[in-house]
Amino acid sequence: PMNEKNVGCIFKNPKNTSAKILIDECSLINYKIGEAIISEVHPNFIINENKATSKDVLKLISHIKKVVKKKKNITLIEEVKVISP
Repeated sequence: PMNEKNVGCIFKNPKNTSAKILIDECSLINYKIGEAIISEVHPNFIINENKATSKDVLKLISHIKKVVKKKKNITLIEEVKVISP
């Protein structure tokens, strides 16, 4: 998804698997909050479809973590650093 506005790689890969596989297996590809959407090309990337806000992105990250924890019992850890103003 390098040709699209994106947040970059969101989560570190857990031991023995990858975050993108877990996100895919949890049926989260194309899940969207506001203008932030999970990439279908690489599910560990969040795409800014138009005017996604930081709140959209943070809510989407939180949703991904909750779903993966519930369905796979794996806690995803962010690779990105969130900086508050």
